[in-house]
Amino acid sequence: MVTSPTSLSERSSSWSSVVISRAPVDPSGWPSAIAPPLTFTRSMSGSSSRRQAATTDAIARRAGVSQPYVVRLFGTKQALFLAVADDCFAQLHAVFTAAAEGAPPGRKLDAMGEAYRELVADREILALQLHFFAACAADPSLREIGHQRFAALIAHEQALSGASEGELIRFNALGMLINVATALGLELDYDSAT
Repeated sequence: MVTSPTSLSERSSSWSSVVISRAPVDPSGWPSAIAPPLTFTRSMSGSSSRRQAATTDAIARRAGVSQPYVVRLFGTKQALFLAVADDCFAQLHAVFTAAAEGAPPGRKLDAMGEAYRELVADREILALQLHFFAACAADPSLREIGHQRFAALIAHEQALSGASEGELIRFNALGMLINVATALGLELDYDSAT
C-alpha cells in the first residue's frame, strides 16, 4: 500500500494533509458535450480491452466533439486519463461517504464495502481502476499521483469509519480481492472474509 518502509500508522498522520496536485473532477461543471461521456465511459476508449490504444480523436468522436476541443481542454492524453482517474477517485469518496453516513457506528466499514461491491459491478469503473493501477506500475509520475490519491482515499476511509490501522489494511486488501474476483467473474463469499 505504501511505497516507503514506514508503517500505516506513521503515514496516517500525514494522510489528512496530502496535497492532491489535481482536484477531483466534477463533471457537472464541464461543458455539456464532455461531462456525460467522461462520466459514462470512465475510460479513454469504447471498450475495456482497447484502452491503451485510444486516441484523442476516438475520444472526441465518442464525446461528440472535435479532437482539437479535447486537446484544448486536457492538453495531453495523459491529462485526460488523469481527469478520468480523478473522477473515479471522487466517485469512491462520494460512495464511501454516503454509505458511512447511513450506517450505524461499528458498521461503517461494512456499509462502505457493500457500496464498493455495487460500484465495481460497473465494469467500466472496475476496468479504469485496474488500468490506472497497472499504469502506475510502469510510470513513476503516475505512480506518485496514484500514491497521493490512494493515501487520500485511505485517510478518508479512516475519517469516515474511525477504523484502526489493521482494519483499514484488511478493508483495502479485501477491496483489491473484490477487484480481481469481479474482473475474473469469480463468485466469492466476502462476508466470510470479515
